Amino acid sequence: MIKHYYILFITLVFSGVSMAKENGINENDELFKQWDDSLNSYLLNHPHPDVQITGLSLSSPDLPLINEADAHFKLNHEQQNYVDHINRLIKQNNLSGQAIFKLLSL
Repeated sequence: MIKHYYILFITLVFSGVSMAKENGINENDELFKQWDDSLNSYLLNHPHPDVQITGLSLSSPDLPLINEADAHFKLNHEQQNYVDHINRLIKQNNLSGQAIFKLLSL
């Protein structure tokens, strides 16, 4: 059942993005940004971990590589929220193998 929702969701995301591009709406357009923010918020707050992981993969901020970050390096607010969300998901004991591999890729 979850897989059907996941496929439907992915279809919705890609169709929304392609429709926005076909209609001449670019990422700088305020309506597209509101839609994108709303979608990301919905995904990140969804109760199912796989949907949250999809939201994280769509909103991934640039993070420094471990060997590039020194002891004094601080993440910005967006980066810290991203890392904290991943850490909360990792601590759940109901993750599927697929979800674990997705988290590793982030």
